[in-house]
Amino acid sequence: MGTTMTYELITPEIAASLLESSYYKRHLSKFFTQLLADEMLAGEWDEATAPPIVIDEDGMLRDGRHRMAAIVRSKVAIHMLVIRNVPRDDMYFKMYEDEYFKMY
Repeated sequence: MGTTMTYELITPEIAASLLESSYYKRHLSKFFTQLLADEMLAGEWDEATAPPIVIDEDGMLRDGRHRMAAIVRSKVAIHMLVIRNVPRDDMYFKMYEDEYFKMY
């Protein structure tokens, strides 16, 4: 199955499920998660300019952990662009992982 992009309503239940499937198990920033949750609760979340949620070909969340945690915390359903079935060896992941691990 090829890569797909869809605009989806992410409910707190869906967000929690995606968090459980996260590829990365690193620490989530409580401050950043709360900042996003506050925007969502205030109706200030800009769905049109938010980066996409990225899910790999194994169904694992690769990008969007803080946004998913904010949806769970705020209990607000948000429309988001979701890219699914991205190959695990995609250069996007390689770049993201390399840059992250350089910081720590």
